Amino acid sequence: FHVTIGHAGYSLYTGCPFPCWMQWALIGYAVTFIFLFANFYYHAYRRKPSSQKGCKPVANGTSAVTNGHSNMELVEENGKRQKKGRAKRE
Repeated sequence: FHVTIGHAGYSLYTGCPFPCWMQWALIGYAVTFIFLFANFYYHAYRRKPSSQKGCKPVANGTSAVTNGHSNMELVEENGKRQKKGRAKRE
């Protein structure tokens, strides 16, 4: 993004025949991407995680239950796992 801004700025400085309004638009476009990336970087890597009261600690960025659904397989009373998909017709 910085190279793009530098290239467009240099083109404005040297008097390139490319339309000036497009060079300024390119500079503005690249600046918005820098702000968006900085915002993403801050929220993804710099902000400290909020501590939730009463919740189990999260290991490796995942939790055991997401949106109320568990990824654990269901177990019947006799200890066998239930098969995924439709049940057989009797």
